[in-house]
Amino acid sequence: MVYRVFNTNILAEINLSDESVNFEITKSGSYAIWIKAPVFQKNYLDKVKVKIYNQDKNEYVKLQYNIFSTQSNNGSVGNMKLLTFKAEAGNYKMELVEGSNLPFWQKASGAILPAQYADINKCFSQVRENTPWYYGLSGILMIIIGAGSAIAGFVLGLLTDKIWG
Repeated sequence: MVYRVFNTNILAEINLSDESVNFEITKSGSYAIWIKAPVFQKNYLDKVKVKIYNQDKNEYVKLQYNIFSTQSNNGSVGNMKLLTFKAEAGNYKMELVEGSNLPFWQKASGAILPAQYADINKCFSQVRENTPWYYGLSGILMIIIGAGSAIAGFVLGLLTDKIWG
């Protein structure tokens, strides 16, 4: 379950140095914009704004910022869910324009960090299927319960002679 939260289908991917990419959504639902970039480096989110354009309706889709964003990394490349949106089946375009989707406090904290910007050719924006927040929460709870059960079993194994004499 936890694996599914981080590994959903990628519908589109664009390098942050490019301008736009077209993609198709085949079923209505909730989708997310993820940022993929090297860890421990700045990733241009303070300079690049992501927009989603519904080509069938000729209108921009409303994007919602995630306060508690899902994040993962493998030690060298990190992924972060930045925005979510609801979309009907159809043709869309992801555009990268000058600006930022980040709230003020996150831009300010990023400006303070002494880290250098990553190579822009290694930074990507992705559109993925979105998973509900409770998938991640229930997965974490299952891990905690599993670890607690393993520890309890180990302790009971050590105390068996004292308990049942």
